[in-house]
Amino acid sequence: MFIALTTTIMKISSKIIISLFILLTAFSANANADYSEKAQVIKTDKESNDLIVKRADGKKWLIQHNRSCTSISTEFPVTLIVTGDKITELKVDFNEICKVYNAAPYTGEGTFIGVNKSDNAIVADHEAEIIWNNKKYLIDYGKGCPYLYDYAGKTVYYNFSTTPDKGGQMILPGAKGQCPITFTKVLEVLPGDTSVTTADLTGIQYQAQNNQVYFYWDKISAEGKWLYAISYSKYKLDLDMFKSWKEMPNVKVTKLNSYTVRNLANAKPYYFYIAALEQGKEAGAWSQATVTPVADEGIKNNPDPEKFEVLMQEKTDSFRLYWPQRSDARRYYIRFYVDAKLDFFKILKPEQTELVIPKDPKYLNKGLRLEVKTMPFPNKPTFSDGIYWEYKAK
Repeated sequence: MFIALTTTIMKISSKIIISLFILLTAFSANANADYSEKAQVIKTDKESNDLIVKRADGKKWLIQHNRSCTSISTEFPVTLIVTGDKITELKVDFNEICKVYNAAPYTGEGTFIGVNKSDNAIVADHEAEIIWNNKKYLIDYGKGCPYLYDYAGKTVYYNFSTTPDKGGQMILPGAKGQCPITFTKVLEVLPGDTSVTTADLTGIQYQAQNNQVYFYWDKISAEGKWLYAISYSKYKLDLDMFKSWKEMPNVKVTKLNSYTVRNLANAKPYYFYIAALEQGKEAGAWSQATVTPVADEGIKNNPDPEKFEVLMQEKTDSFRLYWPQRSDARRYYIRFYVDAKLDFFKILKPEQTELVIPKDPKYLNKGLRLEVKTMPFPNKPTFSDGIYWEYKAK
């Protein structure tokens, strides 16, 4: 029995030591970081775990990371952890940290046509053809892309220092490789893309309403089956970043020539993008509008009167967070994060629909986020919302 007990203690001790080692390793990785910076998320790809961000200096970067970060959204910033001259980790404001495999300046993306086989068996393949900005190029590439042959006809990323003729870098999706481009030559200027809808929308009108925005536009009179796409974001979008309308954030499609975008926050501007879609083709020119929803009880057909949304009111010595009471909630589950790290959580009674957070000096110059989730009665839906802000000295 003594031997069995000793063995059990040793196993438990080993597990504790391993856990402590993992924690210390993670702490050391962050402690060794030179600095961190916030970056705006422009575009995400869940399949390849590739991310395009805009850094503090306004430049776009490609970030290729592992699958640990699943909550990345264009609606919230991420934190880049920089060690030396490399971005080593990515932190999401939902308390997720993931390793960065590769990070590089982002010029754009295009189609990799294929490798041109070398005529000399002794000389390795080094030429290929790509499409960039509606032109076909011959390139001379170096080592670093072992899976290049698998990407014929697929999309790749480019990092051109100035223009393609000056060379640069070709990066494969999913951190499958990166190789230098030392030479480019234009082979052909390609004709316009006939797969793109040519008709533009006209007569666009909109009305800001309570927690929503109503849009109306003229129907397309040309023959064919027409649809209409509408996308929106809290940030202004760079439309050149999206190869297809399907990649646009919060995109919706309708057959009608009107649409109401619901579940928006009042008194906050949103960027809207609307385009015509001919069946089987890509979207044409996007019409843009910036609209701020307003509270107006006189508007009919308001959305759910119990609309669930967390709002924040900054006071002299505190932050007041509040949300509407839901009749189907038994409790509210509260989580408060400081720079993506959980600071505290609470469970509030159904009549408690606000929380006051004192302005603690430790929050100064930090990113703060409060998440509220309903704990509903049986067979009732769950509602949740969050709000992010930064505590700056005034």
